[in-house]
Amino acid sequence: MKFVPWERLTITSTLPAATLQRRLAAQVAPQKFFSFRKVGEPFRGVVGPERFKMRRRIWYANPFLPCISGVVRDDPGGSALDITLMPHPIILAFTALWCLPWIALGIASLLYGELGVVGILFGVPLLVYLIGTASFLFEARVARYFLERLVS
Repeated sequence: MKFVPWERLTITSTLPAATLQRRLAAQVAPQKFFSFRKVGEPFRGVVGPERFKMRRRIWYANPFLPCISGVVRDDPGGSALDITLMPHPIILAFTALWCLPWIALGIASLLYGELGVVGILFGVPLLVYLIGTASFLFEARVARYFLERLVS
């Protein structure tokens, strides 16, 4: 069972790897630090000759938006995208550090017999985890849909 939202997938295509690489590069805008505009390419990032790293362009705030990294490789009958989707490492670290005091207080409450607050102290990190995982899975599904349409 995995506790960190993380997905690996392979999308196959009948297109040659060079064509797929060009298609991918055409759909990725250069990385910008800050922008609210959702016009143009559906992704923002970097596409190199062998690897790519990007995020979907969205007009709303979602810190659990997946970072998409991968490679385009030749495959029998065409090519394939080997992709890894994961939240940004800073978001994972911040969420873990934010939840740590809640869990520590919950453990201390269990040890000292303060059972009235245990549900709250363990419930808050659980709620953060569930909301973060659900938003990551939603965004990962949307990114997968865009990428599958791109290679077909």
